[in-house]
Amino acid sequence: MSGADYKIAGRDAVLDGLRAISIALVLIHHVRAGLGYGVSPLFPFTGVAGVTLFFIISGYLITDLLLVEKRERGVISLSRFYLRRGFRIFPAFYVFLAVMVVARAFGEVSFSSRELLASATYWRNLYQGGQSVLQHTWSLSVEEQFYLGWPLLLKFGRLRHALGFAVAATFIQPVLRFFVRGSYFYESGAVALNSAGLETILVGCILACALRYSDAESFLVQHLRGLTKPWLFGGALYVLYLEAPNMTGPITVILPAVRNLLLAGFLFSVLAGRHHPLGKVLGWRPISFIGVISYSLYLWQQPFLVGVEGRITPLVGISLSLVVAVLSYKWIEQPALRYRRRVE
Repeated sequence: MSGADYKIAGRDAVLDGLRAISIALVLIHHVRAGLGYGVSPLFPFTGVAGVTLFFIISGYLITDLLLVEKRERGVISLSRFYLRRGFRIFPAFYVFLAVMVVARAFGEVSFSSRELLASATYWRNLYQGGQSVLQHTWSLSVEEQFYLGWPLLLKFGRLRHALGFAVAATFIQPVLRFFVRGSYFYESGAVALNSAGLETILVGCILACALRYSDAESFLVQHLRGLTKPWLFGGALYVLYLEAPNMTGPITVILPAVRNLLLAGFLFSVLAGRHHPLGKVLGWRPISFIGVISYSLYLWQQPFLVGVEGRITPLVGISLSLVVAVLSYKWIEQPALRYRRRVE
């Protein structure tokens, strides 16, 4: 296994395949809920599992790209970073919000003006509201808040300091939970695994920092070579989600961290073994294409799959989500990215 196997410097089909898994978990969860089924022992994963995987991929990829830029150019350009992120995220997102506002005017969807403001300004994760077509923007808010802080730390700090901060922030999360909710423990393990936040993204950052930090990279590559088997981490995640509903008390505090570490291990093992069968499956064009359009698909699946029982069947909802996501990617995302390349 060479360093080139897991270090990324651009678009990567295997990572897109992993994004496809992420969005598939979200879609399966919403379809299952729409049909009136709960979590099954045959498939115990929830939609938040997909969001969590996407968080870790995002933390890993953003950190790796920033560290490559710092190594090759000697400095991280924050203006270039925010320009790239802005053109990547804002056009499709604000078009989605605009369409939802029009749909609300015609009585097709319902949400408050305060929730709209929370989504549009990326603090929906702090808004205590009910289920709506904007509910899923909480995860986009977490991502945007991550973009505001982490690149600054990488730009002005040393790699080991950034790594230390990410590790400390990850472990301090239970303490912050106590101050926010007044309790260290979750009601059950299932509730614990249904939470994700900035600390989840930072686990992906930790992996990227470790693989760019020579001593940590040497340890990971030499001593964890035998663990680069995705099925080991996938199996452990299955058992974790299967048994979580039966867990209560102090153990629930560590379950999100365990999940995050297992997902980071899964990511590392897939990237390290990208030439193995799973890597080839994930890189297969039809699967990786779902990962390419996953951002638009995540935006648009909500109005077609959540709260539409009796009006739209899950199959129709999935089909409409895919069609609109492809159109969003072709007509909004790609033109915005082409324009960004001209102004960079």
